[in-house]
Amino acid sequence: MAAKPAAELKDRFPLQASAIEAAIAQSGHAPESLAYLPMVGRKSFWTVLHDPATADIVVFMPLDSF
Repeated sequence: MAAKPAAELKDRFPLQASAIEAAIAQSGHAPESLAYLPMVGRKSFWTVLHDPATADIVVFMPLDSF
């Protein structure tokens, strides 16, 4: 799965928009400069927001973005 623009998250998950905005704000990056990938744990799903230019992980949030 390829990373997708973080700005798409609010469109895909409108009920989680405030949590998504908070995670992006916590990152200190502009939404347009971030991408996201889903992450699977043993018992939970998370979303990783990262800088696609450097591949640095910026913030995690408990959201199943599959």
